[in-house]
Amino acid sequence: MAILLVKVEEQASLPMNEFFDYDGICWGLSRSRSASGRECIRLEDFYDSDVSAQELSQVTVVFVCKEDRAEKDEDGWITVGEGDEDSSWQAAGWYRKARIFRDLQLPSLFLEGNIRADARDVTLLPAQDRFPVDCSFKTQSGGFLGKHEEETFYEVVETMDSRYDDLRRRIDSYQGQGEFLSFARAQARPQAGLLRSYETCIDRCSQIAQALMSDECQDICEIKEMQICAEKAASLRRNEADGHYYLAMASYHLGQVRKAAKAVGRALALEPDASDIMALKASILVSMGHIPEAAELFHAAWLEEGDEDYLIMEGRSYMNGGQMDKAHACFKQVSDEELLAANGINLKDMEKKWPFMNLRGISLGRFGGKKKK
Repeated sequence: MAILLVKVEEQASLPMNEFFDYDGICWGLSRSRSASGRECIRLEDFYDSDVSAQELSQVTVVFVCKEDRAEKDEDGWITVGEGDEDSSWQAAGWYRKARIFRDLQLPSLFLEGNIRADARDVTLLPAQDRFPVDCSFKTQSGGFLGKHEEETFYEVVETMDSRYDDLRRRIDSYQGQGEFLSFARAQARPQAGLLRSYETCIDRCSQIAQALMSDECQDICEIKEMQICAEKAASLRRNEADGHYYLAMASYHLGQVRKAAKAVGRALALEPDASDIMALKASILVSMGHIPEAAELFHAAWLEEGDEDYLIMEGRSYMNGGQMDKAHACFKQVSDEELLAANGINLKDMEKKWPFMNLRGISLGRFGGKKKK
């Protein structure tokens, strides 16, 4: 089977994206994270696939990024940033055996990808073990009227490709431990004395939660520490919602959905009108596939708080379930156009992609049909 090369936009995000252990699974993406639409890869680019294929299995995927730029100062060489256009591509890590989906998959509202691998089959290379990879990320497209070159985020290396044998040899012979940190291997050690009181546990949970929401968490250890502190807080004050809430948040972001559902249920029972707890439970329900119940909770949170972010989340939950007409109806209720734009939502584009939305409420008589009497 061919090897898939995938471009990484920001290598600093590797531990929290491509190499993040979400309940034993890692998720990668073969397109830009800022792109829209469902299709992420043309599986017909593989010799062993065609246009009807929706997924491929047992594919080795290598993630590549630009070589770090380095400059020399009086103390020696130091890394000053990610490479520019003239830098070479380097292998940052790989999924040894992956399932590749044509369309975007959404394991949760905060996680997306179309490349899925068991966490035991992934390797994130330390800087000293990375090696150069010859790739262009360009493909020929177009019909009989003429072909043109097009930028892509992936490149297929077939078995007859001159690069294949070297890549396969490097992957199969690698003996290093790699830097990938699974949940089981994560060492979360809260500072001495942190677990002695409810207040210190909650303060630490709040700090990590803010970092998590701001995409500032460095790796899985911080989320695991949050889970430990939240469990302690919940045991110290079982009738306080905060400990259960943070336990649910940490468990949800670690992919431990059942544990998260149990904790958020306790939190909501203690504070049934708390919009943030409603929204967290709704997010967990999306991961469990309970879209109508999740959307109802997001809507209730919006009615309670008036924050239009909850409408965005309600719409996204409908999109996750493929109910584009209901998602569109939610987004139309958002009055803040900047909020829509910040979330990559363009109502006109949605109406072009799913034109049936424009037909709702229009009498069949307009199209030659008959009205019901």
